[in-house]
Amino acid sequence: MISFIIPAKNVSQYIEDCLQPFKKLHDVYDFEVIVIDDNSSDDTLLKTKTISEKYPKIKIFPNTGIGKVQALNYGYTLSSGKIIKCIDSDDVLLEGIFPLLYNQVNNEALMHDLMLTDSELNPTYYLSSNSRLISASYIETIKENLSLPRCAWSFSRSIGDKIFPMPNNIPFEDVWFSFSIKKYAIKINYVPESLYLYRQHSKQTFGGVFNFSEDIVRFRANRM
Repeated sequence: MISFIIPAKNVSQYIEDCLQPFKKLHDVYDFEVIVIDDNSSDDTLLKTKTISEKYPKIKIFPNTGIGKVQALNYGYTLSSGKIIKCIDSDDVLLEGIFPLLYNQVNNEALMHDLMLTDSELNPTYYLSSNSRLISASYIETIKENLSLPRCAWSFSRSIGDKIFPMPNNIPFEDVWFSFSIKKYAIKINYVPESLYLYRQHSKQTFGGVFNFSEDIVRFRANRM
């Protein structure tokens, strides 16, 4: 079984898009979708509950802590799949990834490319994963700060046990994921295909991948 963990906060306008592939493939594949609502003030929780009542493989739980890191940590404790994939509640996973995930059972980690989109899911930029993550040593990975958005990864439960629980105060769970996978995975497989719609919009913490305004650049630099 595959476990998909989705932290969600105030994504009422996006959550139905995110869950659509799981609704469509509900009776095709063996998976669980664990949505952790992070104290949303809109109707994200209500919308997800309504969907989960019709599609029982989609489950919704309130966050026992505060913030995305604690939501991911909690979601992992609730999961039971052999393969784990953590995605964002405003993005869309493409159906083509499902057979790849089921073929991954004997591999520790898999990374793939992303398609950046605007808020309406119109493609804007193809984002290739950095293949240096495969060839570089662990020390080189750290020195060069080689990392991917965590939505580009899937990994075995044995690797998940190394990633989780994350420290509650880390500012970049993406970097934590990439460094942990590089450190503990004996083999990383790379699929050079866009298998995920990575939606960019103004409500994102970092203002979007290609937002290089002074405030955003300073914010990122301070966190790094």
